[in-house]
Amino acid sequence: MKAPSTITAHLFQVVALAAIVMLTNLGGPRLWDDDEPRNSGCAREMFLRNDWIVPTFNAELRTHKPILLYWCMLVSYHIGGANEFTARLPSALAAIGTVVLTYAMGRRLFNPRAGFWAATALACSVSFAMVSRAATPDGVLIFTSTLAVALFVFGTFARRKSVTGDVLDADQPAPLQRAAGHWFPQRPTLVLMMYAAMGLAVLAKGPVGLVLPTAVIGMFLLIQRLPALQTDLDSNDSSGELRQMVLPAWLHNAARPLNPLHFLGTCWYMWPLAAIVTVVLIAGPWYAAVGVQTDGEWLRGFFFEHNVERALSAKENHHGFIGFYPVMLIAGFFPFSIFALPVIIETTRRLMGKDAWQPGYLLAVCWIGVYLCLFSVARTKLLNYILPCFPAAALLVGAFLDRWLAGKLLIARWWPAVSFAVLMLIGGFLAVGVYAVANEFLPGDEFLALIGLLPAVAGLIALGRQMFNFDRRWTAGIMATCFAAMTTLIFAVGAQRVDAHREDQKIVSAILAREANPKLATFHILEPSWVYYGKQSITELPKPEKRIKTSNVPVVMAKMFDNKQALTFLSKDPTAYLITTRTQYEKLQPHLPADLKIITEQPLFESQFKMDLSKLFSGNFKKAPQQLVVIGREKANVIANTPAVETKR
Repeated sequence: MKAPSTITAHLFQVVALAAIVMLTNLGGPRLWDDDEPRNSGCAREMFLRNDWIVPTFNAELRTHKPILLYWCMLVSYHIGGANEFTARLPSALAAIGTVVLTYAMGRRLFNPRAGFWAATALACSVSFAMVSRAATPDGVLIFTSTLAVALFVFGTFARRKSVTGDVLDADQPAPLQRAAGHWFPQRPTLVLMMYAAMGLAVLAKGPVGLVLPTAVIGMFLLIQRLPALQTDLDSNDSSGELRQMVLPAWLHNAARPLNPLHFLGTCWYMWPLAAIVTVVLIAGPWYAAVGVQTDGEWLRGFFFEHNVERALSAKENHHGFIGFYPVMLIAGFFPFSIFALPVIIETTRRLMGKDAWQPGYLLAVCWIGVYLCLFSVARTKLLNYILPCFPAAALLVGAFLDRWLAGKLLIARWWPAVSFAVLMLIGGFLAVGVYAVANEFLPGDEFLALIGLLPAVAGLIALGRQMFNFDRRWTAGIMATCFAAMTTLIFAVGAQRVDAHREDQKIVSAILAREANPKLATFHILEPSWVYYGKQSITELPKPEKRIKTSNVPVVMAKMFDNKQALTFLSKDPTAYLITTRTQYEKLQPHLPADLKIITEQPLFESQFKMDLSKLFSGNFKKAPQQLVVIGREKANVIANTPAVETKR
């Protein structure tokens, strides 16, 4: 009797897990500075003026990212209005789609159980969940990039006819090629769909949407299409003897994929003309339209400032050492990154030993390697740059857990026990660290430290069951349950409690409580959330284009010119309010008219929290937070100490 397929059960579990992690209390916390209110506010401004072409924020052209995220938000706003939930919904739905694609790839390249654990590992990884619950382009980029690679996999490898849905441990069949001898889709429809997905990725975040997925597939083909690697050169071949004198055999074989003829042949093998035409047809119309409507300003800002300059210099002080991305990959993929070292060893042995799953392992390694190498060269370094390779890391973890559950690892049996012990230690440190941070910044919410105990409990149970040789399936199930609970609680509960302590968000509502239509400006500081929740553009002072830049002018005069801008703004309109820091206010105060006073004052919690968190164990940890003040005119009919009300709708 034919065994029932597991695909329905797996898909239900995978989608349910991803939905719980990504959607639970998605709209609870307010938008986090800096990127969320900028992106959400940009889409709202486009929504209000019914503009689907030109992105603006705070009434200024926004050249940071292309249009796809804003289009998704616009659709979401039309359905549910502009709010935190609808702003984040496109990223969350894209993440659920990415988890499903990861399961499907794991099923095709390895087996159903490996695909299931790959999807589980991806859904529970902390950094992936973080960006998937944020109103940023990363979730959409990860989905479109993964879709492109997934279509390559579906076009190259067929479903194994022998697979009925059960996990096959005995024979471990190799991926089945759709067309014998071909490692690239031969159906034009699938090729065009693959490049169309890359075109969408270009609309999500620019050229990287085409370059990186193409490089991943290309690197896989450069290696996979080579004849078997040589271990020794032909001693009867004079040219071989000469090469052996110049280069060691292993180095020569390692360089073979980059042979110019082989490289060019592989490029042509990937249908480059179809790639160019398809991507231009998908992404080109909007790039052309925004270029025309902004007289080329958007194109100059995006391609030169946010692409070329980010590659050549560390923008916004986002520096990093050469090993930044490998470390961030391991940290960001927590909690399943506890298996990082055994996964690396296991994967290396299976690749070297010509494992039946070799194509799947090779594709995942190329996927990770391309992202780590290319972004390590770029000067600007951010964790979210390498997030599109997280599905590849999940595939390797899924294959490792499948072999562990089958009792067929090539590494020593004690490696999983070491990982579980590490998990226990990390969980303990997390609990202590979260308690210390909460005690300082989140008084009353020290209970959040209990979330850190979940991985410690998972590690303890898993280690105990490993030592006493209990059923591995139960061990894996308990571990996955704890991991999913931890990731969900971090963002559904932890983020909500942190948001409750963001006192600086109340300054906008304090102004709106005094004045129905205030004129707002900031001086030497601007948090994008103030623009979003103030529901109006805010003048940012001093205006950079008016600042004195001549080297012959003393710095004191330049500062006086800056101060004059702030004083001029306050004197123009009785409804004018200026948001600045306590330090800047003290410099302005001697020049202010008598009727201009501090209306409200709040600590700049979020920026101070970010800064001091890195000084957890230093003497500067308890440094007083920077104070924000609002300067406005006193009014007889308004209580001076205006109560702060919530800005969240």
